[in-house]
Amino acid sequence: MEYDIFVTSTNDLFYYWYAVVLDDPGHSQGDEPKFEFEVLDSSGQTIDTTLSNVISYTLSTSGFYTSSANSNYRCKTWTLVGVDISHHLGII
Repeated sequence: MEYDIFVTSTNDLFYYWYAVVLDDPGHSQGDEPKFEFEVLDSSGQTIDTTLSNVISYTLSTSGFYTSSANSNYRCKTWTLVGVDISHHLGII
């Protein structure tokens, strides 16, 4: 999914909601399924890695639960995230 935005002083705090269902049948570390969010410039380059968000499941990841429908499914309910993009005014 892609969402384009031109950053102004009226929209410099970007909010998004996400919910995740990951199929995790025992992948090795580094190969776990994940949800990834990145902030890119108009040419597709990551403008600030601190604005990126990677959600993956490990045994120590909080907020996940095991699905009652399938024990391989790790789920996270709707979660709100706010990203301060004010230092990128006019460039996204």
